Amino acid sequence: FAIDQSVKALREHGAVGGMVDIGGDVMCFGRPPKGKATWVVGLQDPTVAPDDVATDKLLLTLKVTDVAVTTSGDYRRFTKVGGEKQSHIMDTQSGKGAAKLVSVTIIAPDATSADALATAVSVLGAEKGLALIEQCPDTEAILIPNQPNAQPIFTSGAGAYVR
Repeated sequence: FAIDQSVKALREHGAVGGMVDIGGDVMCFGRPPKGKATWVVGLQDPTVAPDDVATDKLLLTLKVTDVAVTTSGDYRRFTKVGGEKQSHIMDTQSGKGAAKLVSVTIIAPDATSADALATAVSVLGAEKGLALIEQCPDTEAILIPNQPNAQPIFTSGAGAYVR
């Protein structure tokens, strides 16, 4: 919501383009930087240690214009309970941290929807989460299953954003 309101305020005050980033939730709007056709947003590789994040360690990059990109996951925000990793995203069915997906990135027209959907899909898992996103207009997802060497899973239109 804060991102959406920030973009609204920037536009109302004459901004012709910009990127608002609040802790990894991003919205790019309007004209991209000079000489660029789109905005570029990097997705962290959830297998890379937090202190080793660098441009060459990204999972992939997205080319976007006038959309929000939000990511939810358990690879940076979690705790250990009895030696078991517990996500900060709660699965209300089990009462434990969501564990089906390590990372969910949503590309949507606004940041409020993108953030809510990223959290919901984290709990739903790949199959139900993909089905949900495919029903949402102008919305795409990139999911990383919680398995060793897992490859990204894309909704039908998500590949168009990959650089």
